[in-house]
Amino acid sequence: MGKKKQKTTTQNTYSYQKPPDTADISALRNQINSAYDTPDSGIGYSFGKARQRVENRFGSPFGADYSPEVREAIKYNDISELDAAQGAAYNQDAMQRRMAKTGALSGLAGLTAPQLVQTGGTQTSVQSGGMLGQIIGAGAGLGQAALM
Repeated sequence: MGKKKQKTTTQNTYSYQKPPDTADISALRNQINSAYDTPDSGIGYSFGKARQRVENRFGSPFGADYSPEVREAIKYNDISELDAAQGAAYNQDAMQRRMAKTGALSGLAGLTAPQLVQTGGTQTSVQSGGMLGQIIGAGAGLGQAALM
C-alpha cells in the first residue's frame, strides 16, 4: 500500500495597470499646478506699508532735527533695508510654495501611479498513490457528497 502524494502547482501572471484618470484627479492636478504659482500678496502689502511709514516719519515735527541730506540718507538706507528684506521674504515664500507643490505632486503621484495587479493564473494538482490512497480519496469524496 503506497502513500498518497499530491503535487500542486500555481502559476500567476501580473502586470502594471494605470488607474483611470477621473475628473477628481484632473481637478486636483489643475489645482496643484495653479495654487502654488501665486506669491503671497501680503508680502507686497506689508512692505509697502513699511515704506510709507519711512516716508511719513520725516513729515513729523520731530524730523526737523535732521538736515535734508541726512534725512535723504536715512530714508535711502531704510528703504534699501526694506527692499532687501522684501526680496528675502519673496525668496522664502517661493521656496515654501515649491516645497508645498512638491508634496502635493508626490501625493498625486501616489494616486495615479501604475499598480501591480494579478491578471491571470492557473493552478494544477496531481495526485498519485497506491490503491488504498485512491479508495480513501474516493470514499472521502462520496462522504462529502452524502453530507450535502
